[in-house]
Amino acid sequence: MHSDREQTRDSNMSEKKMIRRDIAVILGIICVILVASIVGTFTLLSAQVKDLHTQVNDLSGIVNFQKTETWLSNKTLTINPNQNASEYFYAPLGGNIEVIGYVQPVLPNSHWINLSWVVVYHYHPVNVYTGYPDPSVRNGFEDYFDYDFPIVSFGQNEGGPNVLLVIGNSLNYSSITVNLTVIFTY
Repeated sequence: MHSDREQTRDSNMSEKKMIRRDIAVILGIICVILVASIVGTFTLLSAQVKDLHTQVNDLSGIVNFQKTETWLSNKTLTINPNQNASEYFYAPLGGNIEVIGYVQPVLPNSHWINLSWVVVYHYHPVNVYTGYPDPSVRNGFEDYFDYDFPIVSFGQNEGGPNVLLVIGNSLNYSSITVNLTVIFTY
């Protein structure tokens, strides 16, 4: 009888040891899963923080007018007498447009520059308001020009052109050639 009790007690202890081992293994697996989850979460959060930091830097550049786009780079336009050439652009935000160019031949009042833009407010499905500011017109007196035009834009037109640059030839007897660069700062 004594041996039966010892066997029962030994089997109970053996079962308790097995249960304790099972619990230890389960707790170990849970700890490994938790550590892996924490490492994965930390990695994901680090990537998100880096992405947000990049977005903040981009927005700071926009707020401080440090972003530029070159719309045209030394494009050659040949404009016949009393004609003009047009270029269309899309400005996603308000900013400054710099128009730089060289004109040949060098003749007084040979060219003019007209830059205009449109601000469109969309209320589906119709345009409620469209404003056309007075265009800036300049008469050329030299072979080189560099003009700044501030513009207002709220990025409507869904990527379509909202800025129009027109360069005209004021001469009625000769064509002119214009090498043109247009830079947008926003």
